[in-house]
Amino acid sequence: MLSRSDLTDVGRIDWAYRLTLGRAPEPNETQRASAFIAEYESTERDVLADVPKVKPAAPKAAPAPVAVASANATADGRRRPTL
Repeated sequence: MLSRSDLTDVGRIDWAYRLTLGRAPEPNETQRASAFIAEYESTERDVLADVPKVKPAAPKAAPAPVAVASANATADGRRRPTL
């Protein structure tokens, strides 16, 4: 829905009602949904304003390869004969 830049919040509310309920919203439903969106956006701005700005961490180096012992190898690394 947010990708539709041609729609306003009221247009998105109308679209959401039609998709989910199969009908247009009543005027009071549009008003309640608009108030909810406005309150949500305000709260989001307040919360994000309190979040400290942090630099992204540098990427970690890949772990070193690990040698895997074979069940068919002897202690000195030679292969045991298979039966």
